[in-house]
Amino acid sequence: MLTIRMIHADGGEEILPVRRVEVRSVRPPVMGDSVSTDTLFYEMEDGTVLHTIEGTVYVMNDNGKTVASYHLDYPGPLDRSISKDKNIKSQVD
Repeated sequence: MLTIRMIHADGGEEILPVRRVEVRSVRPPVMGDSVSTDTLFYEMEDGTVLHTIEGTVYVMNDNGKTVASYHLDYPGPLDRSISKDKNIKSQVD
């Protein structure tokens, strides 16, 4: 089990238990628009998959250690920093 702390661009904050976290680069469906958007998908305990494209998201393992952080900035320039922990693969799979 993982926990995410989402800090939204407007200053709001959420802390949620999740099963899985995945980041994908999604290209907008507009012809000629070459900007891709990093989208963070997260699976809730009940299996519902949600996503966000803005704010900062910290992912913590069962021990409360931050195993990844994502800095999403849409529609502005993307600046994503990722730090990985060796144990995240076993906890995400």
